This record gives sequence, C-alpha cells and structure tokens, in this order.
Amino acid sequence: MFLWLWRRQLRPGSRLHPGAWGRAWLSSPVRDRAGKERRQRRRAEEIEGRSVREEARGEQSWSEPEVIAYCVPTPPGEKKDTSVPLPDSYSPQYVEAAWYPWWEQQGFFKPEYHEHLPHRQDTSFSLCIPPPNVTGSLHLGHALTVAIQDAVVRWRRMQGCRVLWLPGCDHAGIATQVVVEKQLWRERGLRRQDLPRAEFLGEVWRWKEAKGDEIYNQLRRLGSSLDWDRACFTMDTVSCHGNGCMRFPRRSGDVVEPLLKSQWYVQCQQLATEAMALWWGHRIPAYRVSFPGSRQLEGHSSELWVIGRSEEEARSNAAKQHGIAESEITLTQDNDVLDTWFSSALFPFAALGWPQETADLRNFYPSSLLETGSDLIFFWVARMVMLGQELTGQLPFRQVGSVPLSGAGFPRAKMSKSLGNVIDPLDVIGGISLEKRDFPHGIPECGTDALRFSLSSHKCQGKQWQGLKYRYVLSV
Repeated sequence: MFLWLWRRQLRPGSRLHPGAWGRAWLSSPVRDRAGKERRQRRRAEEIEGRSVREEARGEQSWSEPEVIAYCVPTPPGEKKDTSVPLPDSYSPQYVEAAWYPWWEQQGFFKPEYHEHLPHRQDTSFSLCIPPPNVTGSLHLGHALTVAIQDAVVRWRRMQGCRVLWLPGCDHAGIATQVVVEKQLWRERGLRRQDLPRAEFLGEVWRWKEAKGDEIYNQLRRLGSSLDWDRACFTMDTVSCHGNGCMRFPRRSGDVVEPLLKSQWYVQCQQLATEAMALWWGHRIPAYRVSFPGSRQLEGHSSELWVIGRSEEEARSNAAKQHGIAESEITLTQDNDVLDTWFSSALFPFAALGWPQETADLRNFYPSSLLETGSDLIFFWVARMVMLGQELTGQLPFRQVGSVPLSGAGFPRAKMSKSLGNVIDPLDVIGGISLEKRDFPHGIPECGTDALRFSLSSHKCQGKQWQGLKYRYVLSV
C-alpha cells in the first residue's frame, strides 16, 4: 500500500533490490511440513541462544534505527508533496505520513466515488467489519482481520466495483458496565444502585464519548479503507418489534403447544440478589400491566405483560387487549436488557438503516462477504443468520471467510486483553523502546506495510496463529 507509493517515487536510475531473503522467498519450492518445522525450531533456538549470550555480556541485541520523519508542512486533507528528495534508506514513518487524511478527504473509500472510476462496473461489493468492543483496543488478531479485509475491498475497487466497507463498534454490555461501575466507585464512592437508571446510563454514555475514537484511530493507522461517514455503534442500531412468538421445531415443523407441568428448580433468590443486573444495552420492550384505577381488573395484573416499540404503543396495545381506557393503565418496563450478541446480530442490516427501506439497505444488503474469527461462528455468525432470515427474509451475507485465532505464548493461549497477552499493532508500526513481556529490548519501528505483509503471509487456516513469532523477529 504505502510501500507501492514509495517505489513509484524512487529517483530515476535507482533500483530496489529484494536481497537474499527476498530472492529466497520468491523462488523457494514447497517443502515438506516436517522439514519446515525442524528449520523453524533450529532457527528459533539459534536466535534464543544468541540473545541469551548477548544479554549475559550486557549487550543489546539490536540498535534502534534512526527515525526519519516527514517534515514538509502538510495540512490535513492536502496531498503529500512527492517532489522532495527521498531519504537514503526506507523509513516507514516518512513514507506513510500524510497519505490517509488525503485519501479520506478525496472520498476514495466511499461507494459514491465509484462514479469517478473510468473502469467502473455495475456491480456492488459490501462487507462489515466485525465490530470490536468499545472497552478495548485492537491487537494483532484484529490487525490480521483488517489486513485481509482491506486487501479484498481494495482489490474489488480495482475491478471497478461499487464498494462499501462498513465500520462500527460494539457496546459490549457487561464489559462496559463493569468499567463504568468501577470508575464510579473509585472516583465518587458510588454504586450503580445509588443512582437512578437514567443517570447511570448517562455516566456510561459520557464514558463512551470520553474514550473517544481509540479503536477508530488504530484502524486508520492500519490503513483501513473504511467509509467513516457510515460508522455505526450497536446501541444505535435496534428498532424493537412487538411480535408474538410461535415456536416450531426445525426438523418436523410441528407447532409446539405449551403444557404446564410441575418441575423442580434450584432456589436462586439469594444468588439473584447478589448477581449483577445489566442496565447498559437495549432494554427489553416488555411492560408489566397494572390497573390501579379499575376495580374490575385490580388484583389480577401480577402476570400481565404487553409488548410495544414504545411505552405509548404498549399502553395502546394493553387498552385494546383488556377493553379499558388507557388512563386506567399503569405500565412498568422490564429492567433487563437484550443480550449483547442480539444487538451485534442485527449489525449487518441495522447499520444500513433497517427497518427503514434505505438506499444503502437496497444497494448493499445482503453483504457480499463476512470475514471473522473462527471462534465467533456460533456466538455471532449463527445469530446473524437467524435474525437476518427472520427480520429481512434474506441471509445477511453470501459467503463466510474464517481466519485463525491469534495466539500468544505456550500453551497456545488466545490473544486476549483479559489475559494480558496482547500485542498492540501500533507498537509494531511505530516501535516502542519500553520493555514489555516477551520483548525485553522493545520493538523497532516496522511500519504499517511490513506488519500487514507479515500477517497476510502466514498460511495457517484452521490453526492458531502465534503472535509471539514476532519475538524472534523484533527483539533481535
């Protein structure tokens, strides 16, 4: 991406030599798996041994290269001046500076730019990014997904397609509420229960706004060609429908009739009082009905419920159902919220404007492709399929591509913020001098292109991709 631009800028007569490593990579034949694994183990042992010997001598195993910055004043959105002399050696920071704001300003990532393409075809291609949790930040696993998806959408634009790559973030119900509750206790000595529900949710929204666009900034640094004007947050995406439900077994198609029977249950009242009640999410549109002004119905409302898109609609439904005036009805909405995965499952079509018949929904739904981690097939993909079929009458995507999980350490643990074993892609792009676990000498600046090329070069479908392979490359 950025490297291609740099090569185009090389001075006349200059050449870019791949070197011995590049020639070997381009010409090496396919080797047997066992032999490849032996060579990898031998190489890792050699590097580890050299590192141990150098550390014993008090030496650092690599010297941090000089940082060459692009210092030509370039206001955000203006094109980079490519007429200035290039540095003698390749510098990621110099090459990658200033391009992304100009790409955004020109609208290159928007499907509307399709009209300016001389090679345009009357074909659309769309996909949505798996929305990362707003509480976290991206790690190398996310960077792998982004590298693959960005390569696909750029390739489709080169083919002349009208392309939409949709960004978004997940509200992460439990994780976000836990973070805000801890902050409230730490800063103000308050529990969630000390505040009215609306005030607590206001605190959550303020935290979300204050945290800002950390994830979106990471995506920009990774060169992701997303249409930012269409960015969507899962708390913006739900329009609740008050439907009755009839259950059908998937195999036989027979209607299941409810039958009340005595059952034994574990007594959970004490456990329930100590359990966490979730407030951050899409509140269930169900209302308990009571009739304090009606002598005829008073005392018979303990298990009467009504559903509606709003309280006004629910009140109207209850009045029609029970044949009394709306003024005689009192409604109390259920405190619980819908599962986070429910909200995420609506993302492919709700982010395009559903339930309204928007132009985006007509042009870009169903998505052409879903590309995600293999661990989300059940949690997310299956739910999207079920709700897409139910609410739109169509599958939400035509193809599903699965990428391997990113591992970090041995035994093969999944890279996860909660486990503290993540590698921030920005640390690889810009480099860090601080000591971190598994990188005792820091990480040298590698740049966006090198990171994306490295991630994309590993053919490990169905396996766990080991992020700590970078330890052998970046710390020596």
